[in-house]
Amino acid sequence: MKQVKIGLIGFGTVGTGVVHGLQVNRKHIADTTGFDITIKTIADIDIKTDRGLDIGSTALTQDYHDIANDSEIEIVAQLVGGIDTANDIMMYLLKHGKKIVTANKALLAYKGPELFMTARQYKSSIAFEASTAGGIPIISVLRDGLGGNSIHSIYGIVNGTSNYILSQMTEYNYPYEKALNEARKKGYAEEDPSLDVNGDDAAHKLILLTAIGFRSVVSMDDIHIEGITKINQTDINFARELGYTVKSLAVGILRENGLELRIHPTLLPREHPLASVKGVFNAVCVRDNLAGETMFYGKGAGSYPTASAVIADIIETASGSYGPKFANLCYFSDNGSPSVIPFSETISKFYTRITAKDIPGVVARITSIFSDNNISIASMIQKESTGSEAGIEFMTHKCREADFQNAVQEIKKLDFVIDPPAFIRALDVGFESVG
Repeated sequence: MKQVKIGLIGFGTVGTGVVHGLQVNRKHIADTTGFDITIKTIADIDIKTDRGLDIGSTALTQDYHDIANDSEIEIVAQLVGGIDTANDIMMYLLKHGKKIVTANKALLAYKGPELFMTARQYKSSIAFEASTAGGIPIISVLRDGLGGNSIHSIYGIVNGTSNYILSQMTEYNYPYEKALNEARKKGYAEEDPSLDVNGDDAAHKLILLTAIGFRSVVSMDDIHIEGITKINQTDINFARELGYTVKSLAVGILRENGLELRIHPTLLPREHPLASVKGVFNAVCVRDNLAGETMFYGKGAGSYPTASAVIADIIETASGSYGPKFANLCYFSDNGSPSVIPFSETISKFYTRITAKDIPGVVARITSIFSDNNISIASMIQKESTGSEAGIEFMTHKCREADFQNAVQEIKKLDFVIDPPAFIRALDVGFESVG
């Protein structure tokens, strides 16, 4: 039996889950892997709060240098959040030869190239399965299971907070604020939920999925990001009438002319598997040239699902198999990756809702503007007028983002239009097999 002593930096929600997981599964891990994994030292600013765990002989310290300078510790689970302090810790650990396991997606999204270059320079490694989609092993799927396939698209629900809010709005007709407040009460949303509901958290994850799936180094500036804060009950209900469900998706598509990368609310046909992903669950669809389309589903966040991914990375690192993978595969390296398509040139279907005066010629004028901007209408619904106003819904065929936005600007200027057009993009990659 090989004894593996590790260090843990960050004793918060995920760190507590890792300690618990290694304790309750210690015998199982030893029996199945041959490794007796123990945590020698835990570093955290707060070492006094009771986490409800008996850590036995594990040492507690407020100084991460105690772990970095301990020659018996080869692997460190670095679970500190944020960017600047976490980056300083990671750099110090790597320069002291430690192999890192981390769940910090924001850090890798902003500092990935520099960190990975440093890890290679010091013959170390960074394992980061826990950084994306919690308990779903999507990083290893892209790296290993589908590593020999050419990936066409990666898209899915990667933020549980946004998905929970939209699920409540859809299932129970909650307004946005009520759904958000319920998410806070259940611990699914922070007091300041902006990182989740504005789409930044999903964008961090899309950067990592792009690095593995498309072997491309991109930044936050390369991704079009829209949150869910403007979605209202009218949009949810109209989408339902058209046979769609509203979900917030992270979308990466490899086109002939480059990569499309975007985060935004999306209309999904009700029969699409992602449409049934509710609550705080995540799901990622991958489409490639050999396996076709596959979907991976599970809890995307939380103490134990994320701890599961951290522990898996610890085991793989301890086995010695992760080091060669890290050294040989192109993670966060400039390898002639495809360029990112400007968002104005991306292709989508659109649902749009327009409130206008109920007078003759309104529909004809609006459809004329769409036609002049190379936009074909797939379907239209005109609501029965209420007083002097009428609601009109359109679903377009695929069109260029710039053309649609030009049409919206022209429609806004019409004197009979009461409210600016509201719109949601529809999924333009289908769940189907590839020959």
